[in-house]
Amino acid sequence: SDVTQTPAMATNPVPLTRAPPIAVGRLPVLVDPAFTYTAADHALFEEQGFFTGEGFLTRDALPFLRAEVDHIYRENRGRAHSEWIMSIHQTLSADQNWMWAIASHPTLIALLQKHLGPDIVLFSTQLAIKPPHKGRAVPWHQDGERCRTVWIPLDDVTERSGGMRVQPGMHARGRLPFRRVRTVRDVERAEFFAQHHLFESDAAPGEQLGPGSVAERMRAGAIEIHHPSLPHMSGPNRTARWRRALILRYQPATEPIVGGAIVDWRDGSTFQKCNYLVCGTHPLLSGPET
Repeated sequence: SDVTQTPAMATNPVPLTRAPPIAVGRLPVLVDPAFTYTAADHALFEEQGFFTGEGFLTRDALPFLRAEVDHIYRENRGRAHSEWIMSIHQTLSADQNWMWAIASHPTLIALLQKHLGPDIVLFSTQLAIKPPHKGRAVPWHQDGERCRTVWIPLDDVTERSGGMRVQPGMHARGRLPFRRVRTVRDVERAEFFAQHHLFESDAAPGEQLGPGSVAERMRAGAIEIHHPSLPHMSGPNRTARWRRALILRYQPATEPIVGGAIVDWRDGSTFQKCNYLVCGTHPLLSGPET
């Protein structure tokens, strides 16, 4: 299957390259130019470990992106798990790469530079789709070491529809121990989530996950960004509505570059995951990304 590549991918043994060019003129305006991320927003993030903001996507973007995601869901036919359809940006054509248009948008990059510094790598993109009355509960967990996860819902999200629940402020306590496997069911669950590099967190001694947590209610087109040490989880979709979300993950250029095999939603084959420098410089690449 065809995967978006650049010449550097053929010669660089490390899965890192620059963002490929996209024909944005063929796409609707996706990110609202009026969206802002203020110093007060950043201060709140530092305190709570997450930020949610309304109106990140435009009104025209929502029906367009829903149609695109629905097409991928239908064509996937269960090849990749519907909540972990990965590396979409590597599978779309240059003139329709809406995932790249969002992931590399100057508004989002400027926001991320306040978190990660001037040199940023896009680590992964993901579709997380929970159809009506379906979807798997995702247990309490934390993300990578130094990264930022961006969560963009295409539908209004509540806890009942599979929205996230978070532990405000708990990111300041750092990494939690992983939950110990105690039963056969625990083993099955741990093996499933390990396939997606997700490892369930356990509360620190004398603490408990759950009490004090907050359910994130978000309107379609909003944006959420959270700290890697923020404990978060989501339940199944218990409503008659779809819960479609885009998930983007970024890391500073100082972090190790990790590849791996990705299941192609189009035909079930696999391809090599690649990381992309979206701004600044990287020691493995010559010259800055502009």
